[in-house]
Amino acid sequence: MRGNPLLRAGLLLAALCLVGVLVAAVAGKARRPDPVQDSAPPPPAPTLVSTLLTITLSAPANALTFTEPSGRTIAVPLRDGLSLEHEADLAVTDHSWTALLTVDWQDPSRHNFLRLDFEPLHLKSTSLTLDFRRNATERPITTSFDPN
Repeated sequence: MRGNPLLRAGLLLAALCLVGVLVAAVAGKARRPDPVQDSAPPPPAPTLVSTLLTITLSAPANALTFTEPSGRTIAVPLRDGLSLEHEADLAVTDHSWTALLTVDWQDPSRHNFLRLDFEPLHLKSTSLTLDFRRNATERPITTSFDPN
């Protein structure tokens, strides 16, 4: 090898410094948060709305519960008969309500249906009709109370 050993060491040191600066620049860009994500508005908070819930069953059931996304559970007490009314507070966000439905039929081998009629205070009434071929565990349901 030819050349001045001090000059070779200096060039090697300069090359290592340049590589270090480039790696730091790339790593710095990778860690910066995207400004578009920071400016997104937070999702609206749910509002509890008093609702008269009318439930019509095609056959007797042992249990009926709704689990909202927040984890709050609404257990509907079932009595004798296939139609009942239940007062409930629903967590409504943007005029809609979402929950997971769990229903335990007394005879899950037959085809059953469930009709839910929602009559919330100061919002549009709505209804859902659901078919079941067996018991349901955490079946997602959504209903809209938007008057538009």
